[in-house]
Amino acid sequence: AKSREARAVLKNLNMLIKSMGVVESKDDLVRLKYDVSCENYRNKLNKEIHTLIEKYGKSANDIGLIQYVQTFFKKGLFWSLSKKDEYLNFVDQQIQMLITRLSELNAAAIDDDKFKLLCNRLESHDYSIEKAEEIYEKNELLGWHLSARKI
Repeated sequence: AKSREARAVLKNLNMLIKSMGVVESKDDLVRLKYDVSCENYRNKLNKEIHTLIEKYGKSANDIGLIQYVQTFFKKGLFWSLSKKDEYLNFVDQQIQMLITRLSELNAAAIDDDKFKLLCNRLESHDYSIEKAEEIYEKNELLGWHLSARKI
């Protein structure tokens, strides 16, 4: 799902960049501020980012897309069109790799019930649980520290 929203953000950023054309001066920025097409793409881009944040909360930052968009607007407005295109391709690759990695981590994650099941399975296979502690980061359960010994 994040992939779909991320692609929508990148698509709208790409359309905005194409609509902006070459930007070489502050006069160009003033011109773009009143350009209807650019304004529409800016609004769509902002809406897509808002949707991403609203839907995924803090985890929307995990893929880094918002930071990439901010970097573009801080540093990339005056880049050549080819450099802007390179940047978008780079961002797309990075986002897809991060989404894949987060999906893998999510698939490997276990909840409290699965952790208890794991401990029970270990005990049923002649292991004694020496340590089973929750690990928290910023008051959120991150995982467990489990230590077991074969009996």
